[in-house]
Amino acid sequence: MRVRECAAAITAMLWLAGTAAAQPAITVLQNFDGIPADGVAPPNTIGKAGATQFVQWVNNKYAIYDKNTGQQVQPPQPGNSLWKKLGGPCATMNNGEPMVEYDKAAGPGGRWVLAQLALSDPAYYCFAVSQTTDARGSFYLYAFPFPAGMKPNTPRLAVWTDAYYASFNIQQVGKPAAPMVVAYDRSHMLLGQTALGPVSRQPAARTNFLPADFDGTRQPSGEPDFYVEVGASTYLSLWQFRVDFANPNNSTFTHTATLPFSVFSVGCSRNPPVWGNPVIPQPNTSALLLAHPEQLMYRLAWRNVNGTEHLVANETVILSSSPVVAGVVWFDIVNPATNPALAQYAPVSDPAMVNSYWTGSLAQDKDGDIALGFNASSSILDPSIDLAGRLVSDQPDTMTLLGPLVTGGGAQANTSKWGSHADMSLDPTDDCVFWFTGEYVRTKQTGLRLEHANRQFPLQRVPMRAAGRRRFPGGKPQPAAPAATTHHGTTDFNWCQA
Repeated sequence: MRVRECAAAITAMLWLAGTAAAQPAITVLQNFDGIPADGVAPPNTIGKAGATQFVQWVNNKYAIYDKNTGQQVQPPQPGNSLWKKLGGPCATMNNGEPMVEYDKAAGPGGRWVLAQLALSDPAYYCFAVSQTTDARGSFYLYAFPFPAGMKPNTPRLAVWTDAYYASFNIQQVGKPAAPMVVAYDRSHMLLGQTALGPVSRQPAARTNFLPADFDGTRQPSGEPDFYVEVGASTYLSLWQFRVDFANPNNSTFTHTATLPFSVFSVGCSRNPPVWGNPVIPQPNTSALLLAHPEQLMYRLAWRNVNGTEHLVANETVILSSSPVVAGVVWFDIVNPATNPALAQYAPVSDPAMVNSYWTGSLAQDKDGDIALGFNASSSILDPSIDLAGRLVSDQPDTMTLLGPLVTGGGAQANTSKWGSHADMSLDPTDDCVFWFTGEYVRTKQTGLRLEHANRQFPLQRVPMRAAGRRRFPGGKPQPAAPAATTHHGTTDFNWCQA
């Protein structure tokens, strides 16, 4: 059922900077108005920057922007319009749950990879791979069927050197939800040729896998793609998917490491089951929002920093049960191919334990700096977006709250549905500028509106107050937040060292 809600998504471009002697600083470079969507909940906002454009997709519509000016160069179009020439369910059904990728290693200049589900029976995963760097141009179109009777949801897509990797949660009548991982034939799809496969596996594991998404210029040559899931609230499970399209039976999906971590939450989202229900408070209403706790949130970003491979990810956890306060825990896994280790992790939370933080997304720039965007809400704060980050020179297990990005203007009272992901990524042209797109409540009026922001901000230094450090189970320190008005949105910023 389609539900109208009062939410907004925003995309912005940020520049982060700092020195070893100073805390991270932030300059918002772009913050431009985006898609006025049709009110479908949840919006599942996603978007990436390419060579010259930014593509944002909100549930069942996508739009294209000039990334340097913020001007819309293609107005919002129905997602299924991409597959009009292909025909079939991909062209006639517009079920959303979109994914947007920019395959920067595909030459010359990179290619757009857009995908969404068509929930016919059998269901299809619909791919559109651009023929140039221009998302307004022609696409190679593909429709990959699932076995009859399977209903996929929660797709997560990633670019790797040998394939496009995805994960889904599969629903079947009379069976519990189960994960499926799939590899799609990147090399043939980039040329518009008949694709081999796809190759899929259904591991005996929890749902909500994340495939590793390749960032940077140093490619993971010859390595299998990595998948990570949260296991029982106390460890991360690392898997490797090695695909052989010529001989699919030779393909393997293998569990390679269990990475334990200290428990930050008051209980697993499945035990007690209350944490799977709406729990995020809002001002002036008893309506609560879904938090999607204790599952990895999009993306799982892979990067090689000075010869060391990293996987960074995050999850939402419930830090307090009375009152309910949520926070975001971020993870940094190193050497996933050879000697996997959880190098650092820590919660990001409101030092006053009033505002809840949830639906995070993070990425790492070429220097190893990390930026995290997430939602913030409480009984005194309308759903908004905040930022946090760390420089590579910062102490391990620490991240500084950088303050608000966009302040919400009202509560969402007519549905508890909240997007299950946001999107933080790097600009492929310099590998320094971060782009973030997410969801917030713009006004108290009915209707869904999404925005890309377009504002220039001076460089702001955000000190970390020593008095604000908190310790949670496991002894991980949490930096305090600066005094600032909370807001959320999508932004673009740069944090590379000068």
